[in-house]
Amino acid sequence: MGTGRDILIVDDNEVVTSVLVELFSKEEYDSSGVATGEECLEELQRTPHKLVMLDVRLPGISGIEVLRAMGETHPGVDVIIMTSHVSLETAVQALRLGAQDYLFKPFDDLEMVLATVNKTLERRRLMSEHDDLVRTLADLAVENTRIMMELRQANSDLEEKVSQRTAELSRANLHQKAIIAELKQAKEAAEAANRAKSQFLANMSHEIRTPMNGVLGMAELLLRTDLDQRQRGYAEMLHHSGASLLAIINDILNISKIEAGKLELERITFDLHDAVQGAVELYREVGRRKGVAVELEVAAEVPRHAVGDPNRLRQVLINIINNGLKFTEQGAVEVRVNLVEESGAGHCVGFEVKDTGIGIPAQSLGTVFDLFAQVDGSTTRRYGGTGLGLAIAKQLVELMGGEIGVESEPGRGSTFSFIVFLGKAPQAPELRRELPRLEACAGEENSAAAFAAHVLLAEDNPVNCEVAHAMITALGCQVDVVQNGVQAIAALSCKEYDLVFMDCQMPELDGYEATHAIRLKERGTGRHTTIVALTAHAMAGSREFCLGAGMDDYLSKPFSLEQLRAVMARWLKPCCPSEFISP
Repeated sequence: MGTGRDILIVDDNEVVTSVLVELFSKEEYDSSGVATGEECLEELQRTPHKLVMLDVRLPGISGIEVLRAMGETHPGVDVIIMTSHVSLETAVQALRLGAQDYLFKPFDDLEMVLATVNKTLERRRLMSEHDDLVRTLADLAVENTRIMMELRQANSDLEEKVSQRTAELSRANLHQKAIIAELKQAKEAAEAANRAKSQFLANMSHEIRTPMNGVLGMAELLLRTDLDQRQRGYAEMLHHSGASLLAIINDILNISKIEAGKLELERITFDLHDAVQGAVELYREVGRRKGVAVELEVAAEVPRHAVGDPNRLRQVLINIINNGLKFTEQGAVEVRVNLVEESGAGHCVGFEVKDTGIGIPAQSLGTVFDLFAQVDGSTTRRYGGTGLGLAIAKQLVELMGGEIGVESEPGRGSTFSFIVFLGKAPQAPELRRELPRLEACAGEENSAAAFAAHVLLAEDNPVNCEVAHAMITALGCQVDVVQNGVQAIAALSCKEYDLVFMDCQMPELDGYEATHAIRLKERGTGRHTTIVALTAHAMAGSREFCLGAGMDDYLSKPFSLEQLRAVMARWLKPCCPSEFISP
């Protein structure tokens, strides 16, 4: 791939540099190391390199400054950022400045480091081959044009010239077919890379949500024990922080789904007034604690019922109200709903969220809906946030056939407004409501329902096993625990269970294969064991995949006690407290 050296390592830690040089030498890469950003720029000036492994924190000029300088003087050099400071903003800044990838130190897995380097250099090779192919195609186009001009100008020896030119065109055509085949192969490689990205997102979702289930579940169980005021405060902060982190994870997954075109909107008849009221009520108590009023005004002409996706509409409102409340210290956040236009097919409904907060500078209004956008660094430090909420709101509004905008004045607040199209509801609307739970004992509320049932829990993660066991036991059930699919099948062969919670990813035999084996054994017996999937996957199609594998229901991690209770209420009959099975 040309002259020069392969890899330049820029790190003031000699141990890191020596380890990487030795690692790359085993793969026959020509590599060397320097300790500062200034030495890096000088070395690149002397000797071309294909790849720079660049530490963010360096003596003298920082890695980000080196990256910015390289973008101007050495734009053809690929860069992988190395940092021990796990910061999404630093990673995003580096990628925007031209870095191809980033690695976190210390390197617990050198194989991963080597894989990242190999991937970057392979991409560089493919891009070089792609450029060569494009140049070849351009040359062929010029050659074809010249041949055609010669044919048109030929007035003598036509048969010989035609034969000669035909042979030349035939050879050129064969060359073009070969190039097209290579381009097709490159396209397939790009599609494979995109599939790998989707798989990576699915795996990361699983790996993050699995420990989050332990954090939130244990915090919820802890809050249900006898605690003094100080301990309860700590536990509530732990649960709130975990919920905030889960919200960020869900935002990132939503963005991924939208960008991949995998987010589908529902079209159901729903109560528009209730949907808006529900979004506002979520933040009234938060506003009260801050001393900020959260108010709602729905115009009389706004239809009560409409056809659309109530959950996504509610998500848009929640994101905008939350944004307004976050930046408002006094005054109010006002939500207004009005009918913009009505037609035979439906309604254009307008929403306005006005706050009395800090406002947005004019120069920042154009980027307020961009991914990871923040008004400025000081705002980020004071108020926090990922810059995803408004970006998701904008994309959801556009998916609903609408548009969104903002007006603001620093120091006087902001007004976010959006319009969506909602279908007209039938005369006698059939609203989607939650299925009524089975009646519990006389005088009991449904929220206190418990179940006298025998439950099998198949879960290999010790923390999640402890969380699920404690929650199921708290709901009055007797629980047997197994660690993999093989043990689950064996347990069901010895004993009948009212319900099985089956983790999807387990050693020896996963939940999908175990469910398939159980269903095969049940054929012709008239028996059907209720199996509920437990999975940390939250990508599009996860629920459908579980149901297609023979499971009856789906519960995504992390889950709360009330979410667990709701799933069990669909399959089990509640009992009185006197009927509880002692765990």
